[in-house]
Amino acid sequence: MDVFRDQNPQSMEKLAQQVKVNNESFNDTTLCDIFLDNHDLPRFLNQTKNELLIRNALIYLMFSDGTPVLYYGTEQGFIGNNSNQTLRLGEP
Repeated sequence: MDVFRDQNPQSMEKLAQQVKVNNESFNDTTLCDIFLDNHDLPRFLNQTKNELLIRNALIYLMFSDGTPVLYYGTEQGFIGNNSNQTLRLGEP
């Protein structure tokens, strides 16, 4: 959801195009998870400090098709640059 980021923001038209692609690619988009960030990505709050963008992103997350997934700490304003790859053990 780059439309809500400070760094290289995309237009709302780009978001609409992506939604259209998703709707055409999946039989039922309400079964998909939707998230702003996760353990494999930098935290969303590290990518923008603009409170209006943050609120808009969270509103989009909650009202879009699919199951909203809020990565722990986002609701408390946690930031971080790196994924948690170094904190997790590899699979045998």
